Amino acid sequence: MSAMFWAIATSDVALIAVGALFVTCLVVGHLPLIGRLLPAVEPYTVAASLLAYLLLAQLALAIGFRAADERAEVARLTMELNWHQFQLEQQKVAAAFAEQKADENRERAATLQEEVNDYADRLSKQPPPPACAFDDDDVRSLRALGGASGRPAGPRDLTRLRKPRR
Repeated sequence: MSAMFWAIATSDVALIAVGALFVTCLVVGHLPLIGRLLPAVEPYTVAASLLAYLLLAQLALAIGFRAADERAEVARLTMELNWHQFQLEQQKVAAAFAEQKADENRERAATLQEEVNDYADRLSKQPPPPACAFDDDDVRSLRALGGASGRPAGPRDLTRLRKPRR
């Protein structure tokens, strides 16, 4: 309710109306020529003079409140803008970091793919063995590939590979 009162009291329309009334009271209260030209206004000159000072005080209060309110709003908006700029900078830093990590991961994936391709080429050049003939070099290569990716090269529990008995 208070905010609505001050919004109305400091609006442009209210300030113009109070200003016009102030000028009217000032003219009626302080210009003796008005009392001579309009004898009906002469008894109100003292009241108009007093009302002019009251309206001047009200006008000063309303303009002062409006200026203070606008300064506070500008300060609030400045703080909000600074906060949003800070968040934007943090998002840019995070995006740059994510892009850097993505580039590193792409390079790492390309390196691993080259190693896999080299291993596949080496295996394809060997004559096909009559049985599974993995040697120690093959096992080391597979372990190295698995260790580079951060995952185990194969299952650790070899019992899972056996067929279930019936």
